[in-house]
Amino acid sequence: MSTIRPLAAALTVVLSLSAVAQPLQKRLRTMLDPLYRSDTTCVGIVVHVEAPGISWSVASGKAMKGGEALDPEAPFLIAGNSKTYVSATILRLVEEGKLTLDQAVGPLLTERTRTLFTGDGYDLDAITLTHLLSHTSGLDSYTEYGYMDSSTADPKHRWTRDEQLVRTVRVGTKLAEPGDHYSYADAN
Repeated sequence: MSTIRPLAAALTVVLSLSAVAQPLQKRLRTMLDPLYRSDTTCVGIVVHVEAPGISWSVASGKAMKGGEALDPEAPFLIAGNSKTYVSATILRLVEEGKLTLDQAVGPLLTERTRTLFTGDGYDLDAITLTHLLSHTSGLDSYTEYGYMDSSTADPKHRWTRDEQLVRTVRVGTKLAEPGDHYSYADAN
């Protein structure tokens, strides 16, 4: 957490100072390296900027496995980072009256996904949006049980949503009935 705020502030300052991509990237690099070195708990930092006319990435630090320098173009698991956006979208749909937090997820899923999870013993009429958002659905995590090894073995492979859900059922187990147990899982 201590690294994120200064980085966001630095990025905001940098973006407001220059509209030219090359000086912007060079300036961010000169800010990123000292920021990384100042936080002894930080493994590494990757920043990607995507805007009209600008698309680049910069990294500082080491990769978790092997300790080699971070490659800003290497794929990595975004996992929890997407939860904020998904949650905000769901809450917006709740505000608009298109969803309710206590509604069952079954009717919201594709037939393929319903078949996959009901075939593994999940009651999709009992699992609600609240259960998914609060990680109390009973779903196990597909990122456990060798997922990172699989990703490292084939770093160019882009996992689809369906592949991740199939992996959830194949390698995981139903942890509990909905609402009975908290377990952080990307499949939620």
